[in-house]
Amino acid sequence: MFSLRIPKRQTQSFTTRRAASWILFVPLAVLVTLISIAPSVDAFVASFDVGPGRFTAQEAPAEIALDNYRILFRDKAIFYSLSITALWATANSVLTIAVSMLLAHFMYLRSRLKRKRSLLYPLLMIPLGIPLYIAVPLWRAFIHGDAGNSLFSRFTGITMNLITDPVAAFIAALIVSIWLNVPMTTFVIRSHMDHIDPNLIDAARLETKYDVTIMRYIQLPVLRTSMLTMLALNFVKAFKEFTLIHLMTAGGVPLVEGITERYIVGSTTTLGIFIYNLFGSSSYGITAAFSVFMACAVALVLSFWYCSNISDKHKRSRWFVALVTIMLVIDLFLDTVFATSFVSVPKVLILLVLLASFKYRAVGHVGLWMMVGYGALDVLMNGVLEGFSPLIPAAVFVLIEQYGAYRAHGPKFAKRSKFASHIASITEPVGEWAYRITMYMVVTLTAASTVIIVYYLIWLSISGINVCYFDTLFPTSFSLQAFVDIFRREHIGRYFVNTMILAAGSALVVPIIVIPAAWFLSTLKKERANAMVGSIHTLGTMGGMHSLIPLFSVFLTLGLINSRFGLILIYVVHAIPFSLVNMKNFFEGYSKELREPAVLEGATTFQYVRWVLVPLARPIIKTSMLMAFLGAWNGFNAPLVLLTEESMYPVSLKLYTFVGSIASGSPQWNLFAAASIVNVIIITLIGGRRLSKDPTEQKKPTY
Repeated sequence: MFSLRIPKRQTQSFTTRRAASWILFVPLAVLVTLISIAPSVDAFVASFDVGPGRFTAQEAPAEIALDNYRILFRDKAIFYSLSITALWATANSVLTIAVSMLLAHFMYLRSRLKRKRSLLYPLLMIPLGIPLYIAVPLWRAFIHGDAGNSLFSRFTGITMNLITDPVAAFIAALIVSIWLNVPMTTFVIRSHMDHIDPNLIDAARLETKYDVTIMRYIQLPVLRTSMLTMLALNFVKAFKEFTLIHLMTAGGVPLVEGITERYIVGSTTTLGIFIYNLFGSSSYGITAAFSVFMACAVALVLSFWYCSNISDKHKRSRWFVALVTIMLVIDLFLDTVFATSFVSVPKVLILLVLLASFKYRAVGHVGLWMMVGYGALDVLMNGVLEGFSPLIPAAVFVLIEQYGAYRAHGPKFAKRSKFASHIASITEPVGEWAYRITMYMVVTLTAASTVIIVYYLIWLSISGINVCYFDTLFPTSFSLQAFVDIFRREHIGRYFVNTMILAAGSALVVPIIVIPAAWFLSTLKKERANAMVGSIHTLGTMGGMHSLIPLFSVFLTLGLINSRFGLILIYVVHAIPFSLVNMKNFFEGYSKELREPAVLEGATTFQYVRWVLVPLARPIIKTSMLMAFLGAWNGFNAPLVLLTEESMYPVSLKLYTFVGSIASGSPQWNLFAAASIVNVIIITLIGGRRLSKDPTEQKKPTY
């Protein structure tokens, strides 16, 4: 079968084939090193650079090298920003899981009624199809409008001025983030519900008729692992969040307590916003020091997600306690050396209890509860800005995980006494009634908000007036002038061409880089291959604004600022984890029976991959190219940092120039809406068919 396509050559030796295999992995390794590793190294080295002329010769070299860290950590702004980030990520991840669970359960109940697809599904797909740089300004116009006079205020009677009200700015950004994160989390939980044995559900209905009771005793214990994993992933994502907060509130209203000697912290000044504000306003050494600190914080947060995937319950528990202990040690170090110069006695006692738990396991719960209690007391005494700490959500997460592991011994209903049965007969109907009301309220609000946002976008584009609020259901003057203006006056087509070049270039480069590396990994031992894939995935997950700022320095050295090629390299690295995992798993599915005949026919490694594996992997390659294309099309952060010439802007930055940040003057909402509709139509035409497939539906095998 191979002689028709592959010319016969002498059989290669094992050493030659192995060397050729390693060469296939080199392009991916070089690219990941350049985009992910080199910026971190550059930031670490630059964080010790204090610049010429700032110190005298009498000062100690070690003190000089640490000066950037002293300047940064002795100002309370960084700790305020860390507290806001921890509060933001905690509220975001918890509320996203809660809302997603209700939506997934609603879809599951409808499927049990033999209704294959709920109307909720296409409505949940809309947030996934609208780019972030379109959805967030649109929500900002809907909620804030003109100084609080908005469509939201007309519907609810609640005025939310995001420029003057710090609480409103935080809540509004949180609402939008949940709206964007809920669909994917819902689909994951919903798909895991299908793996629950239906016989368990049917058996449980013999004991009770209430869905909330079945969910509590049957579904939640089974879904515990997947929900904790999604909780940790959403926390990591929210912890690094920049684009949404930047477009929604630009850091929020400055807080009185957040005005320090050097910096100003707003109600939504998370770590990503903080480092972006440092970029260009401080020396690169201080910015690099903050990048190193944020990278370490993201790595520590990311480690909770990896620990949640450990199968051994005992090992998972010990690793979680170890991570919390490390966080407490870092907190004590920062407080003592940089911030207050004194030791917190309660924190030291908690640390001793946690250290004792490694020998006496039962003591661990005591230390975690002590940490939660001390954190709550600190918040009450000193306020949220100064009292809230990442230690609180970390300890609560570990307690929930350990409690869930203790309870998850199998779904069963305990025998009740007559009195307990009587109490249950009263409380269960009330609980079912409250649960049903809450579920239908969440479903209604989710569906209504999506419909309103889509209609709002259409209304702005055809209203003929440049406003972000309206008094009538239908525009008083129908006009398509905004669509004409974006092409004739704003030349939006040029920006779409720039975006198409970036997206198409990324889609074409991804298979060239990933296919050889995926085949090489499929030939290694499974443990070694998984370790390499996990390392690449970790580098991709850790990326954020803290890595883009040092990357600017690297690209400046290489001459890649204002370069489409540089942006394509970044987007390719972002697409590598998804593509590499899928292609590697696909190649592993084929036995050596295909490889051995090719070798006997004299096929080289390149010929085998090109003529045998690539034709078989076309569906996987197309999916990877589509995801890379859409990822590059929706890119915003990298162009924002690395492009300074407007002629090279992608459509995401052009739309940003129409409405700017929350404090920008004279936003052009009609042009923004018209260009956004054109953008969404293009995305739908390119990826709509594949994205429209219900991820919760199981594909039936064909015979």
